[in-house]
Amino acid sequence: MNPVPEDDARAVNNSVTGGTFGHIVQARDIHGNIAFHQHVHEQPPVEFPLRFGRVPPRADGFVGREVATDLVRALEGTGAAVLTSDATTTGVLSGLGGVGKTQLAVDHMERTWATGALDLVVWVTATSREAVVGDFARIAARLTGKEDADSEVGAGRLLDWLASTRRRWLVVLDDLRVPADLSGLWPSATPTGRVLVTTRRRDAALRGSGRQLIDIDLFTPDESLAYLTGKLADRPRSAEGAAELADALGHLPLALAQAAAYLLDRRMTCAQYLDRFLDRRRDFASLLPEPDALPDEHRDTVAVTWSLSIELADGLAPEGLARPLLDLACLLDPNGIPTAVFTGSAALEHLSAAVRPPASGLGRLKTLFSRAAAPAVDAERALDGLGCLHRLNLVTFDPAVPHLGVRVHALVQRATRDRLADRDLGVLGRAAAMALWEVWPRDGGRADLVTALRANTNVLEENAEDSLWWPYSHAVLIDAGDSLGKSGQAAAATAYYRRLCEAAERHYGLGHSNTWVFRNRLAEWLGEAGDAAGALAMAEQLVADAETTPGADPDAVLSFRHGLALRRGDAGDVRGAVALLSDVLVEAARTRGHRNPSVLEIRAGLARLRGKGGDAVGAVTALRELLPEAEGVLGAADVRLMRGGLAYWQAQVGEVAQAVAAYAELVEVHTRESGPDHPDTLMARGNLAHRRAQLGEVDAAVTEFEALLEYCLRALGADDLITLGTRNNLAYWRGAAGDPTRAAREFGDLLEDRLRVNGPDHPATLTARYNLARWRGEAGDLAALPDLHSLLADQVRVFGPDHPDVQRTRERLNLWGGPRDAPLGSARGRSHTITSASSTSASGLKAFR
Repeated sequence: MNPVPEDDARAVNNSVTGGTFGHIVQARDIHGNIAFHQHVHEQPPVEFPLRFGRVPPRADGFVGREVATDLVRALEGTGAAVLTSDATTTGVLSGLGGVGKTQLAVDHMERTWATGALDLVVWVTATSREAVVGDFARIAARLTGKEDADSEVGAGRLLDWLASTRRRWLVVLDDLRVPADLSGLWPSATPTGRVLVTTRRRDAALRGSGRQLIDIDLFTPDESLAYLTGKLADRPRSAEGAAELADALGHLPLALAQAAAYLLDRRMTCAQYLDRFLDRRRDFASLLPEPDALPDEHRDTVAVTWSLSIELADGLAPEGLARPLLDLACLLDPNGIPTAVFTGSAALEHLSAAVRPPASGLGRLKTLFSRAAAPAVDAERALDGLGCLHRLNLVTFDPAVPHLGVRVHALVQRATRDRLADRDLGVLGRAAAMALWEVWPRDGGRADLVTALRANTNVLEENAEDSLWWPYSHAVLIDAGDSLGKSGQAAAATAYYRRLCEAAERHYGLGHSNTWVFRNRLAEWLGEAGDAAGALAMAEQLVADAETTPGADPDAVLSFRHGLALRRGDAGDVRGAVALLSDVLVEAARTRGHRNPSVLEIRAGLARLRGKGGDAVGAVTALRELLPEAEGVLGAADVRLMRGGLAYWQAQVGEVAQAVAAYAELVEVHTRESGPDHPDTLMARGNLAHRRAQLGEVDAAVTEFEALLEYCLRALGADDLITLGTRNNLAYWRGAAGDPTRAAREFGDLLEDRLRVNGPDHPATLTARYNLARWRGEAGDLAALPDLHSLLADQVRVFGPDHPDVQRTRERLNLWGGPRDAPLGSARGRSHTITSASSTSASGLKAFR
């Protein structure tokens, strides 16, 4: 029976015989038509101001944040704002669950409400489209008095009401998980209406017309400290170590809140909590409150908060790739992982295995019944997978900065590692090590990339140490140590290899061949750090241990004897070094063959030693004979290095013009093949300028060194060996060009940096002291002579009495007359000779090859 409107013309009077009970009519006889009037219960009129939805409370200990100003500015300007993050300006991962987006929205809403600037606040938890549509429909019914059976229709009614009303309104859509859920549901921006969305996403769809994306970062250190001290105000002792704890937790608001609740419940201090947090044997989840003890009505712990984001990222195309990518990233440097680490063949092979079903058992059956097995992961899919993690704010992926392209919050890494089994951690660790090793530029390459790879190797060693030592020591450990020394930090490389020697001894024992590899490297970098005697002693002990160990690899023993020969040469025993290396050459040629690359390298080393021992002509002859053979066997980089060595010794025997031609050709080749900023190119330019100066083009050389120094500072940094060597040669040739005062000043500045970078006993530091004293003397400074006497004593202590640098200093003292109070000006004219300029030590050419 359909109701009939009161004004329906067809309505007639009628009578009913029988009873009526509510909406039920009992009738025996009906005469005429019946009009049924249903009573409608109208909702009470809407009274403004009105709040709809359950607004979360402000967090206990809430602190104001700098970003709140950006939020106010955005809402006043564009009408719609999306709270998420983008860490490209701050360099840290932001916007991931727990950075406090909801709390910022609550704070903004409450402060605006308190001013009386709003008539209507609508708070919707936007975790699904159904949730948004359902709440929108209920709000529409409340505002319009009309309830729709279809929620989508009701949601549209709300959008119409918001678009047409003059009421001042704010709609907050909290925790949007899928941007497509708001398709067709975005409230229109009006002069009186504002929309605020919080989300972990940063998809392009959120940057629609009339919307401004606001990047929500972590707490600043001051905000973290203010939060913790405020939260722990009732127990001030608990705040001990608050700043250190905030740093360890990465200034993530949610982690700070839950850590504070945990330590308060257990009556701990921040310092005590930090001790537990730094204990790698503890899972991060065990340091968080139980679900029923979470503060501020948190629904989940920090770790659980991110699990949903990982699931969402893993479901985006390419499906199933986000999680294994995050697993790989969780072992590396949170401050930046080179993008190439994820796109090299080692990483792609690991990722392909991770997304494919097992090759046997149930996984194989699933594969047989699926449409197709998961395709192999290529570089394009890997980059897309990183993009998925970026969209969910689990990583920050910036292809524009390839050497630090992927950044991950350290707590995300910790939570990811905690769920990995030991076996999985080992597999991941070896895959990460191989991925780092594969992209390492062993020809020098970009300094920023090498620095990033070294930092990642160090973090990998901290997070998965065993994977780098079992079943063997990984070569990436050698790359990290050698690159440290090659960057000018020989002392740091020495300390690094001391630590690795101790680790190798723990893993394998003192007499194991893997341990010997690191002892050999330590001896090499001891020598580079200036401890020639210590390097020689270690090399001698290593050879003795290897030769007396039954079953030792003869090839390894031969290599260690090669290293010993070089250490003897560095320590000043050139004759003994030549004799030993000659024996090594005979044995290597017999066992490896005359054209083996290592045999050719031994021959090149023997030529250098002969030149160092005073037989420069013999060095030139040997290298000239060697080059044609090397060009067919060694790589292009090694051949170019050998050609540079030949040019160096040509200059020593007076063939300076030929050396200039050779270096000019090397500059051209290096520039073409490696680029103008490559270390090899810059070294070749330095050597070319130096040799041109020897031909008499001193002013042109100074100009070239000035330009070269700018290149080095930009491409390599201030502390790189090549940069420091360029400064050395620029200062030297300034003095030779007639400005000894400026040369002395620049050598004084250089000495300070050499002491800081290389240490007091490094050969380069002692060379800087020599040059400083020399040019101070050339400028007439009487204090230079006692400084030279002091230098001589240190050189004898470090090098021994017969070292060439010791002889050179003695010659300078004799040139200046010997007595400490002798005037220096009388000998000045003789000090500008090409001979003094060409000495390897005095000119700083140890920085060049």
